[in-house]
Amino acid sequence: MKPKLLKMTWEKAFFAHWDWDPSDVASRLPRGLQLDTFNGRAYLGVVPFLMKNIRFSVMPSGTGLAFPELNLRTYVTSNGRKGVYFFNLDASSALGVYIARKLFAIPYYQADFAVFPSAERMQFTHKRRNAETGFEAWYKGDGKIFYAEPGSLEHWLTERYVFYTSRGRDALFEGQIAHSPWPLERGSWDASRNDLFKANHFAEPAAAPHLLYSSGIDVSASRLIKRK
Repeated sequence: MKPKLLKMTWEKAFFAHWDWDPSDVASRLPRGLQLDTFNGRAYLGVVPFLMKNIRFSVMPSGTGLAFPELNLRTYVTSNGRKGVYFFNLDASSALGVYIARKLFAIPYYQADFAVFPSAERMQFTHKRRNAETGFEAWYKGDGKIFYAEPGSLEHWLTERYVFYTSRGRDALFEGQIAHSPWPLERGSWDASRNDLFKANHFAEPAAAPHLLYSSGIDVSASRLIKRK
């Protein structure tokens, strides 16, 4: 059944992924989730993008919230379903953060953003409120749109329609999203600051990441449900 509670648009999304030691990631997951791997490796992803027109489905288009978001995520399975697990999500909207935490159990943090989209590239700067956690990068796609083939790493990373968050190791929440396949481009970036690994107690990545860009998609989402 298609999720119907919320509608929104995700724009100018960038996916920077590092392959990672599976045991390091698996040890940080809440009970009820199993780490998903690709060719025996876990992946951690830093994903900045713009959230636009976020609204309840009964509301007309153009009446919703809009704000930038930045998250650190990994990939999991539960009951045979592939999903995304968020270590953190940062957003600029105080109202959006409040709603996400109170109604949807999503671990949002409020942050200040400076975002400058242009035809050439996206400049994205982030600083979390009351914390020494920041992110600064420019990024862009190569303009050559493709759709990920099933079985490819790109498909494994992006085509996921279940997401999970937690409060501690025992309180697990599950939500569902629906959207058309991501229109992807090969990406490039220059990240001058990336504190998300440190903020989540991971070591700093040493290798170069796998980079993808997307102009965006329309999304519908369900409310999170606490797993028993």
